[in-house]
Order: sequence, then structure tokens, then C-alpha cells
Amino acid sequence: MIGVIGTTGMVGAAVAERLHSAGLPVLLSARRRSAINHPTHADIEVAHVDITDSVSLDAFCRRCSVVVNCAGPSYRILDTVARAALSNGAHYVDPAGDDPVYTRLQRPPGPQRAAVVSAGLLPGVSAMIPSWLVTRFDEPIHRLSCLAGGIAPLSDAAAADFLLSEEAGIGQPLADWSNHQRRTAALRPTRQINLPFFPGSVSAFPYLPAELERICHRHKVPKARWFNIFPAGQAEQVIATLGPIPDTGLDDAVAQLRSAVAHDMQGQAPYHRIVMQAATDAGDVRTVVLSCEDGYQVTAFVTSTVAALVHSDQIPNGVYRAEEILDPSAIITSLHGLQGVSVIEIGPSLELIDPTQAQTSTHEEEGEL
Repeated sequence: MIGVIGTTGMVGAAVAERLHSAGLPVLLSARRRSAINHPTHADIEVAHVDITDSVSLDAFCRRCSVVVNCAGPSYRILDTVARAALSNGAHYVDPAGDDPVYTRLQRPPGPQRAAVVSAGLLPGVSAMIPSWLVTRFDEPIHRLSCLAGGIAPLSDAAAADFLLSEEAGIGQPLADWSNHQRRTAALRPTRQINLPFFPGSVSAFPYLPAELERICHRHKVPKARWFNIFPAGQAEQVIATLGPIPDTGLDDAVAQLRSAVAHDMQGQAPYHRIVMQAATDAGDVRTVVLSCEDGYQVTAFVTSTVAALVHSDQIPNGVYRAEEILDPSAIITSLHGLQGVSVIEIGPSLELIDPTQAQTSTHEEEGEL
């Protein structure tokens, strides 16, 4: 039985639907049955669980061979659900989790089941794209560059995780990767600019994810930059002005961000893009652009793929990030086949996009993967 926690949310509902459609046994969780109103879930059993109540959480986990935790905010829940699942003999899958959960689960003696974190879009696919991209070159990669962002409705949990990401230690704002090491306070936000692949005026916020640092270490890439991209509007202004958020202020900050996003979305179709570029010293540049209406369905695809593998005992016991157990090429090809999702490879003629110079560019030699 695959138990899904957080099925009242966008990701959890989509994961449950994918697993159920694949013919896998699914157990949903909710504090009350009426909270789950998705029509495709009408014939799936629902168990009561409150993740803040260890008794109900343990009882739920004992019924499962795999527990998929889609509840949030991830950076507040941390390893609570993971510990309950593993101690009750279940494997564990988390679309988020990232370094905070990964590090905690690696502490001795380590799990006697498989635990997979970062099984989503960001983090997850955001690591698979550059890992795949570097294989497209015959020469060593000199630089990686990423633009990631867009605008789409935010759930409470997604908004909270975004606001908590800095204190979670999964990356550093304003930093980049230079000469094989992190360079702090290296860049500044750039606002009201036009960038390829992003409609209208946008703002670019420099950020160095720990995920990108790991990739640079692994592939010996000396330079890398990452920018979070937001359409010009109220949301990017909220993000620019919010400082450290105390526990008592998180709800207000979430409401403020969600309200700003809703305002900015008026008259605009939702979209999310990851634009990943790699370049050699010789100037060969290749670009991969992932576009989707929102990130929830992409995350659900990766999470359900991992859950199915774990359920069929194809993953040995241990702690993993999804990028370590999935084939990036297969995932990227499968993503391109999803409704509302496209993945294209461009190059090698496109130049590196540099938001700090507010450069614009045209793309050529476009082809589907």
C-alpha cells in the first residue's frame, strides 16, 4: 500500500491520481474525509491522520509499504513524517525535503528502508537538466547558467516553503559559483528587464542553490549562476522587501505573497520555466528550456515515478536524492510527453543569457527532444 500524506494539496492530489491511474494500491490521508473532494479519489480509501499527532501518524504508516509525504511546509515538517514511516517499516518518498531532511536521515544508524527526497521540480528536475546537459558536450563545461521562475497560483505550503528556503540552508541569495567555489554577495537583483523565454518585463534575483553547487562539484564546473525570475509586479516587490520571517509572522507573509501573486496573475496565463545553459571554453553553448503551466503536475510526475520504483523494491535501502536514482534522459523525454509541458533543446548558437547585463537574445536551431 502506498500512503499519500497531504492529498488535500495540489501536489498530493495529483500524485494520488497518478498512482491510482497506474493501478497501484493507494491510501489517502486527511484530518477529515470531506476535505478530499477530487472526483477521481472517490473510490480510494481515506485514513485519518494528523502529522502533529504521533499516534495517528504511526498508525497510518504501519498500514503502508511506502509513505509519500506531500504535506507542507516542508521546511517546518522536516523529517517528522520520514522518521515515522521508516520506524514503522515503510519506505519514504518526499517531493521536497532537500538537504535538511537528507542530512537528518543520513545520521547513524541510517534507515533500513529506502528514503528518497527532492523528488519534484525544484528540487529534482532542476538537478537532472544540468546533469543531462553536460553529457551533450565532448569538451568540459566551463559555465552553467540557469533562469527559473514564472507565475502561477501558490498554495499556502508552496508559499511558506519559498519564504523559508533561505533559513533552510538550501541555497544562498546573491551568491554565485566562481573558480570552483561559492562567492558570497557577488551579485545584485536586476529589475524591469526583458529576457529570452520569459514574457514581458521581469526581475532577476541571484541565488545559488546547494543543488547547483553539488552539480558543479560533480562535473568540475568552475563557474555557475542561477537567477530566480519573477514577472514585474507586486509579488517581486513583496519578495524584495521581506526580511527574516519569525515563526509568528509566517502566516501573514504567506497571505501577503499569495495576494500579490493573485494580483499579478490578473489577465495573465500561468507559466513556469527553467532555462538551463551550459558553455565550454570554446564558446559552444547549449540551452534546455522546460516550460509548463505550473510546477505541480511536473512534481507529481517525478514523485509518483519514484514512489512506483520504491514500491516495486527497485531501490536499495538507503537515503537518496531523486536525481541519484533516476535517469535524467528518460525523465526529460517523459516530461516532454506530459500535457501542458514542453522541453526543447536549443543551440549551439544561442549566447549565454546574462540578466546582470539585461541582455536580450534570439533563439535558433530549436528542436524537440
